[in-house]
Amino acid sequence: MKISLFLIMLSVLVWGGSVPCVVHANSSLPQISISGEDTLTVKLTQGGVTTLLPVSSEFMNAIDGLYDEVYVKDLDGNGMDEVIFQTAQGSVNSCLRVLKYDAVDGLLHELKFAGAGLCNIKEEMGHLVSSYRAGGAWVEDVYDFVDGNPRLIVSDACIGCSEVQRRELTSSGSYTQLLVSSGESYKERKPLAGKIRSVKARIYASPLASAVTRKYLVRGDEIAILGYQQSDELWAKFRYLASTATEGWIKCSDVERSNVC
Repeated sequence: MKISLFLIMLSVLVWGGSVPCVVHANSSLPQISISGEDTLTVKLTQGGVTTLLPVSSEFMNAIDGLYDEVYVKDLDGNGMDEVIFQTAQGSVNSCLRVLKYDAVDGLLHELKFAGAGLCNIKEEMGHLVSSYRAGGAWVEDVYDFVDGNPRLIVSDACIGCSEVQRRELTSSGSYTQLLVSSGESYKERKPLAGKIRSVKARIYASPLASAVTRKYLVRGDEIAILGYQQSDELWAKFRYLASTATEGWIKCSDVERSNVC
């Protein structure tokens, strides 16, 4: 059940009615519930004891007039609900702000998400997917959760374009950038790959003829395309994965003609 925020009085400690809207079925965990008509109450029930949870005035002031529904839902799959504030339906980006209970200090804290935040959410392949329009193009951010905190694992920009710009979390904990194909699901979007057509293709440090290096690729080598740039001619930024990873720039004229160059 959702509660409209239109009639809610905002305060530092959230007081109010006594009828909980939602109580999670797993009674072995602390339970978050919300209720209220003129005011909103956030409650924590554990071991038969119910206490009120304070919400900071800074947070409540920030959502005043922007968010008109509040409900509880288990976003991270740990069996305990979060408190979710949602913008009015009908806008292009219907976004959420999320408060999570921290058992260490006994308070509610806001979860932080990348980009425009958590919008138009759906679950896909066990992950939480946020999609929003930014700068005239659609972006999808894909999250998993680590110790209850959201971790961005994939961010795809320009959804629906023939080439989608991806930022992806690597096993080392850093992010890499590449281009992937279009697709409805982030799992359907595959890295753009090319094959060297020239007998010897020089590698450049930047997309300039003067930036040539001593390194080169040979005919048949397969590369992942990371981006493009037009200067004196069309260049492709690439990654070559062999015994050691190599990145650089290559002339598109050295790559087999396909959808990548």
